[in-house]
Amino acid sequence: MKKLILAMIAIIACLTTQAQQSDFIFNKFKSAKSAEYILVDQSILNAGQEKGLNIMDGKIQLGGDIFKNISSIKALNLEKCSKKVQRAVFNRANSLKDQGYETLVSTIEKDSRALILSRAEGDNIVEVLIYGFDKEDNDCALVQFKGSIKKKELKELIEGNH
Repeated sequence: MKKLILAMIAIIACLTTQAQQSDFIFNKFKSAKSAEYILVDQSILNAGQEKGLNIMDGKIQLGGDIFKNISSIKALNLEKCSKKVQRAVFNRANSLKDQGYETLVSTIEKDSRALILSRAEGDNIVEVLIYGFDKEDNDCALVQFKGSIKKKELKELIEGNH
């Protein structure tokens, strides 16, 4: 009986830790010098549902039905942060691949990096994490979408068929 209880506690601890990994990155780095943190919660998403929502100078645009499936968006603008902080955030996000996140896109070039990870529960994507860095434009950001999006819908959104 003791072994069963200990096993259940271990499983719950692992699931809780996994679910909070990306949140840990935001909590750790949102107070870094020159970092800008934004939380878009459900009430703001509901208000923008009909008109759409532009994030980061219109580079990400959401509208229509996809809003019904997103419960929150977090953004961490790191463009004014030190290179050390930018690399640390990338390394933390990249390490999530070993902790239950699936890589959707991963590109590392001399002057830019892009990483898109997702975490699924069954047939639904419950989290998408996007890290982008571009030395030429001096852009660096981490964006998290939480909710419950069917894998098919996410694929259509990525391919531009929405």
